[in-house]
Amino acid sequence: ADPDVSALFAEALMNLTPWDLWPRVLGKSRVKSLGEGLLSATTFEIKQVLELAIENNSPHPGLAHFYVHLMEMAPVRSMVRSAVPQTHLLRSQWPACGHLLHMASHIDIQLGSYDEAIRTNDNGIAQDHAYSLMRGFDTYYHTYRIHNHHMLVWAALFAGNFEVALACAESALKVTPDSLLIECIDFLEPYLSDVWHVFIRFGKWDRILEQTLPRDKSRFVVWYAWGCYAKALAFSALGRIEEAEDMKSQFQGAVHKVPPSRYLHNVTSLQMFEIAEQILSGELAYRRRNFQGAFKFLRNAVALHDDLPYDEPDGWMIPARHTLAALLLECSQLDSSAGERNAYVQEAKAKYEEDLKHYPRNIWSLVGLKQCESLL
Repeated sequence: ADPDVSALFAEALMNLTPWDLWPRVLGKSRVKSLGEGLLSATTFEIKQVLELAIENNSPHPGLAHFYVHLMEMAPVRSMVRSAVPQTHLLRSQWPACGHLLHMASHIDIQLGSYDEAIRTNDNGIAQDHAYSLMRGFDTYYHTYRIHNHHMLVWAALFAGNFEVALACAESALKVTPDSLLIECIDFLEPYLSDVWHVFIRFGKWDRILEQTLPRDKSRFVVWYAWGCYAKALAFSALGRIEEAEDMKSQFQGAVHKVPPSRYLHNVTSLQMFEIAEQILSGELAYRRRNFQGAFKFLRNAVALHDDLPYDEPDGWMIPARHTLAALLLECSQLDSSAGERNAYVQEAKAKYEEDLKHYPRNIWSLVGLKQCESLL
């Protein structure tokens, strides 16, 4: 009967299998504790406890918070939508609580409401800034603040908004105190690499080559490795293959120095770099016109991406399917037979359709799908 007890009880049950409450949609990692296709009775208990408490005690910040965490992972979109009323409460009832404002965006991004997620996290960032002016910027709470920035950047990437994504990624760098970055480097450094992903997502190859790599590459190993990755992609896209290969070697050397302890929320940096290795190899093979080899690497990247643990937002910033489908579509317009052209377009179309099931209404797959339809 006590809403606080109900909220804490539900949270305790969640912590028995964190971020692993529902059967997997993609990959294998989502079901390490549940087993293939099985649903834990604990998940039903959490749902029952929260819904009964919400019915009798709403609005309540803890109940709303944990119900969003429960339903954001649900494998059926209609189940995710059942948390929308709680997101309305999170946005309206506790307007000075930056993290609660942010929490609404966990549902926004699952439903493809990327512009709403941008606004929600922008509000959360503003409130957290006001809080930090009172309490200081070099506290552990900054790790919550930076999460808002990361979610906003992610949403802006999927909405196709370069200016917003870049401004937020750069502001994350500015608001992070150097002393706190060093103290919490395993957790904070990966967040501060978002700026590289923004440039990659929008194909700002010249801008990437203008950027300087971090001077202290032995300390900021993740930041440095992402910079090498971005520059290798830029050289490749610009047809400067030898320079791209050299930068790829620097990327691989940098990755060897990344400790297993570096992570971004639920995904380790080394897991991300496994995908990056496949994508970079695929891009370079493609530029050398080894199309079959390129698509093999990129399909491997898709499989690795699918096997990442659930994260909020997704642990890989630019879906591997986008890269694969875009190059399949481009390849269909090169000097190949009619049968090959059609096969490339059909596979690209299938990848964009798959992607929209997981990232609904994202502009990249919608545009790609339209291009495919025009060629079929």
